[in-house]
Amino acid sequence: MSWRRLITALRSKAEILSDTVLPMQACKNISNADRIQLALQHYDLCDSVLTYERTASENEDDDYELAEDADIVYAQAAELCAAHPQLFEKSFYFSEKNKAAVLLKTIASNEWLNQTVSDSILQLLSNLKNELVVFEEKKLNSTDENQSSFWNSQLFDTKQKIKRLISEVESKNPDFYLQKNVKTVSIELLQNKLKRKSIIISFFVTKESILVYVIGRGYFNIFRVKKTIDLNSKILEIRNAIQTPTEEAVRTYVELADLLYRELFPEKLRLENIFTQAESITIIPDELLTTLPFEALHFEPYLSNWISWKDTAFFSKMPFLIKKFPISYSYSSTLLYQTNLRNKNHKLKYPTAWLAFAPVFDDENTAGTTELTREMLVYLDTSLTDSATEKRTLLSDGSYIAPIPG
Repeated sequence: MSWRRLITALRSKAEILSDTVLPMQACKNISNADRIQLALQHYDLCDSVLTYERTASENEDDDYELAEDADIVYAQAAELCAAHPQLFEKSFYFSEKNKAAVLLKTIASNEWLNQTVSDSILQLLSNLKNELVVFEEKKLNSTDENQSSFWNSQLFDTKQKIKRLISEVESKNPDFYLQKNVKTVSIELLQNKLKRKSIIISFFVTKESILVYVIGRGYFNIFRVKKTIDLNSKILEIRNAIQTPTEEAVRTYVELADLLYRELFPEKLRLENIFTQAESITIIPDELLTTLPFEALHFEPYLSNWISWKDTAFFSKMPFLIKKFPISYSYSSTLLYQTNLRNKNHKLKYPTAWLAFAPVFDDENTAGTTELTREMLVYLDTSLTDSATEKRTLLSDGSYIAPIPG
């Protein structure tokens, strides 16, 4: 029997066992609690098969098929465990296994890769996975055979890009196959490394719901949100609205910034002390949520009326989530722990490279710049000579930083 057929058989049996409403002659003497445990055992077997095949795989097609099967298995398993408080940690485990795809786990566990290509590879892989989500949605909404065929072609091309990306990493790392099985971080390890008022919010988007995992010092809970909106389309809408300078787009943004906040941060979570007293949050998004700027969501309804583009206060007074607390991101809790939290007290041998951008202000509004910088802006704008030497002097000593064109 092939591993795919084995996975399908185990998963199908787990689905039947976990549906305790469904009567089964073979299970008439088995309690619902025992049925759940049997279902969980089958999902654990699926996990073992997936882990083994992922480690042993030397075929690009197998790697991609494994990822597809893993999405289904881990989503079902996480949903099952999220419905039972005693299995919450197991649900988190399955969520992390879903996020920790072959490439991500390899990068997280391999120091050379992490130092050289991790950010670029992770971002590229994330973009490609997001494209798959969008193309799948477009295909489902196709109105004729030609459209469906076109999106099928786009899906095929994107899958090929993912395969080539994985192949490239494999070719650069001879020990790739030994690095595929990385232990998923535990809740306890994360809790021990978090600051007192820092929390992690990890999302797992399944077919019918959103699982929201919240981790803090001495705190762990799961909030299961039944989908009430077409999440992917709303994310695309708000991204488009943010980039479109029209009155209609502004109104759309205000509406969606509130709607998505309430969808992703359920009321029960918003009332929890761990959330209301948080001083920083690390977001671990899933699927198309990786493209959503959480900072731009509104933590309360915004009722001000739009007047015109000259009404700059309309925007500055918006209840952006970033005003409530600092937000950072990670691809998974395991990766966050391995790259940031595990050695947080360890001093770097060399300073970390960083890039800073100067704030951009238009010609009529220099609010927020220092008095010294404003004086130099005026000097540069009014200088009759405006010589290259004068500008070079101001730029070279760091007194004035030109705005970035945009």
